[in-house]
Amino acid sequence: MSNIASKTNICEFCGKSYSKTCSDEAYIENNCFDCSFWMEKIEMSAEDENRRVIVNGQHYRIGNDDAGIYRGFGGRKFNILFHDGRVIETNNLWHQGTIPNRFREMLPDNAIFLQPGAIQALMADKADIHFNKGENKNV
Repeated sequence: MSNIASKTNICEFCGKSYSKTCSDEAYIENNCFDCSFWMEKIEMSAEDENRRVIVNGQHYRIGNDDAGIYRGFGGRKFNILFHDGRVIETNNLWHQGTIPNRFREMLPDNAIFLQPGAIQALMADKADIHFNKGENKNV
């Protein structure tokens, strides 16, 4: 058993003291794991950005269609209307947590959840647009 004490650090973003309990790759610069986790969400790639869903301060990610049997929310279907007009239906949505207040301005809501059947109602007036499961379509 090791008697080596963990080094205590101060998070540059939130000011909390913390000890590194994960690999160094889990931390962004001199920030605690929690702040690093949310900073990573802020600095997403363009591809990941298109899979980001933020509703009422809750952060979600749309998983891949080829996920097999392991799907977010047990494969429950979600209909999502993004503020930019995209409409997505997915059965692979993963919840990543409540965005802390200190990150809300950098990670604002970008979508709402639609009730079942709402996509069909939205699409009824748009005969020239075809909605396919799992594809992004502008409305």
